[in-house]
Amino acid sequence: MMKRALVAFMVTAGLCAPALANDFTDAQVDEIKYIIGQYLSEHPEKVNDAMTKYQELQEKKRQEEAAKNLKKYGYELRRDKKTPVIGAKDGDFVIVEFFDYNCGFCKRMFPQVFDFVEKDGKTRWVMKELPSLGDASTKMAKFALAANNQGKYREVHIALMTLEEGFDDNKMAEIIKANKMDADKIKADMESPEIQKLLDANRELATNLGMSGVPMFVIDEELQFGAFDGTTELPKKAEAARAAKAAAKDKK
Repeated sequence: MMKRALVAFMVTAGLCAPALANDFTDAQVDEIKYIIGQYLSEHPEKVNDAMTKYQELQEKKRQEEAAKNLKKYGYELRRDKKTPVIGAKDGDFVIVEFFDYNCGFCKRMFPQVFDFVEKDGKTRWVMKELPSLGDASTKMAKFALAANNQGKYREVHIALMTLEEGFDDNKMAEIIKANKMDADKIKADMESPEIQKLLDANRELATNLGMSGVPMFVIDEELQFGAFDGTTELPKKAEAARAAKAAAKDKK
């Protein structure tokens, strides 16, 4: 009875019975497993509670590890000269976005972030191309980066993010013509090792930050996984970040 009470307490408290397996005989371990099985069958909500707690702990761990890496990879995130930027080149508020042109949530976030950057006028929006949804995504990313070599990244990014139909060579030719770019140079740059290296570096950086999908944002010093309400959240985050920097400056 004492052992049954102990097992019941362990299950109720969320403790791990196998951790004490060395203190029991094989027969007792089998009995413990039976008791736990019976308990969980009578209280299935405990399984959901345990899974929720586990997921919360895993998410907390991921966030903590990613926060450490935000400092470690700060330059690659915010100031890499090969990475395209929209908005203020020397902005006092920085948004880094990892995205894919075929990602529905990325497309949904685009007008919100773009409108904020345009109205704010002091934000540096760092564009980390991360094609993850097939060959078409890779081709679009390479096209945008090739356009960056001709000073047309912003225009091409807008065109690709607002594209409603599929992307093909005809659509690419149309965008090239509309923006008066050198088509031959675009095609050559798309196949260049430099652009592939940049995409590989973006992928490695995303992995180091614990990223599991797009979009992902680094907003000032904070990680944001997935879509969010940029219309309301970005002004708040910018105001808070600027206030914190001003306060820190006043202390010096």
